[in-house]
Amino acid sequence: MGPDTIDVSHYPPAQQKNYALFLERCSRCHTAARAINSRIITQEDWQHFVSLMHGRLLSRSMSEPWKLEEGRAIIDFLAFDSEARKLAHSQEFQDLQTRLAERFKEVQKEKAGRSKDQPVKPSAPYTGDKP
Repeated sequence: MGPDTIDVSHYPPAQQKNYALFLERCSRCHTAARAINSRIITQEDWQHFVSLMHGRLLSRSMSEPWKLEEGRAIIDFLAFDSEARKLAHSQEFQDLQTRLAERFKEVQKEKAGRSKDQPVKPSAPYTGDKP
């Protein structure tokens, strides 16, 4: 939920390049909104998070993992962006987080309401471990 792009036109050219790399690499497995709207802020926390994602790619052979220098560029962008949007404009970011939390609750209610109206399929009887 939330925006899946950022206006980086006022960011330094190197960070604009890193943003493009972030979109290319990270959007292979999940929406960019996941990181953009995350409460993660510090360089160290982004390092940990990006390392987890890299490990997940390696362990699941889901996609070609990024190179070390690409990972550093992604982390550098995420930390820079966190400073620029989440800390420098903390009230705006907090307001966004509040709206996202409210929207999430609404979506959960909608899902619960839809599943309540769905017929329950009977489960297959247990036949034991014998063939």
